[in-house]
Order: sequence, then C-alpha cells, then structure tokens
Amino acid sequence: MTRSREKLADRFGLLANGSSRLWDIAVDASLDRENEWSVQLESQHVSLSFQPPKLEVVSEMLSFLRLHLAGETEAHTRKWSKEEDTLRIGKLGTTGVSLVWDNEQSRRCFILIGPKGGSTLRLTLQRDEIEELIEALRQVAEDLGQTSRVQADSA
Repeated sequence: MTRSREKLADRFGLLANGSSRLWDIAVDASLDRENEWSVQLESQHVSLSFQPPKLEVVSEMLSFLRLHLAGETEAHTRKWSKEEDTLRIGKLGTTGVSLVWDNEQSRRCFILIGPKGGSTLRLTLQRDEIEELIEALRQVAEDLGQTSRVQADSA
C-alpha cells in the first residue's frame, strides 16, 4: 500500500491551492503527462479527489456558484433550467462528478457523483458552505491566473 501511495505522490505536483474557514482545495498537475490534473476538495465532512477535463473548471465552478447565489436574492421564486442547474466538473475514475444546484431549495447545492440515471452519491452543501467554497475557489483561480475571467463572468 505504501509503495503505490508513493508512486501516486511522485506523479503529481501542486499547481494551485486555496483555503477558507471550511474548505481546503488543491489542484495538482501530472508530472508525467500533459493536460492531466487532480482537484482535491477537503472539508470537515467531505474529502473528494477528482480529475477535471480542463483547468478552467475552477473558474467555471466559481461562476456557477456565484451566479446561483446571486440569483436567489434576485427573485426568490426563480427556477433554473436543468442545463443551468448542473455543471460537470470532472470524473472519479469513470464516474462523473457534477455540481447540481437544488432548484427546490435555492440555498443549497450538491456535489453529485455517479451517472445520471443510476445510483449516485449526493453531498449536500448549504449556503454557508457554498460561500466558503467560493472563497477557496477564488484563491485557486487567482493562483491559476483565472481571476480576470471570473471577474468578467461575474459582471
């Protein structure tokens, strides 16, 4: 077990990170292959590592969460379309990982792990957890040089 863990640690290097009161996020880049990354989301209740399809997923996650939180103050009764409710952020092995905004309770979202029509794991994030996740993502986006894109998306 130690040998495989050491091999994994040798293959990736820290590219960016961010933290808040509730979250720690690290983005690692493969040292062996181009365009391969790993994102780790850590909180008191969640420890998740997944592979994003592109680094821009960080700024997309940030924009997605900010947009939906802003939308809840705009019009409390606003219903999002299914396309607007879901952001695919990567894979855990061959299984999809997505952020899904809860269109029934506008103050929460889910990290959804699993296929659309099959068995899934749904991790619930409440408003305060979302706000803290936004802060940690903002720092990661800044490390990755994605802050100008995020500011443009938020305007």
